[in-house]
Amino acid sequence: MLSEAMLSDLRRYYKEIRPEKYLFEGAKGNKYPRTSISHLIHAAASKAKIRRKVTPHILRHSFATHLLEDGADLRYIQ
Repeated sequence: MLSEAMLSDLRRYYKEIRPEKYLFEGAKGNKYPRTSISHLIHAAASKAKIRRKVTPHILRHSFATHLLEDGADLRYIQ
């Protein structure tokens, strides 16, 4: 479900960064911290002038809702 542009960006990122365990690693090679992800999402929402609280969980549900509205099978979404 990735666009060609996103796939190209991910490939370039992987070649440059060379993550060892996780695709997106924190500073010490651990999982990317939840708080950092939340900060990124809040900053993007603010930049987009979205006033509603946006969380990773809301993004997940929004994506699932869009898939369902576009006719995806519920079992596939689950």
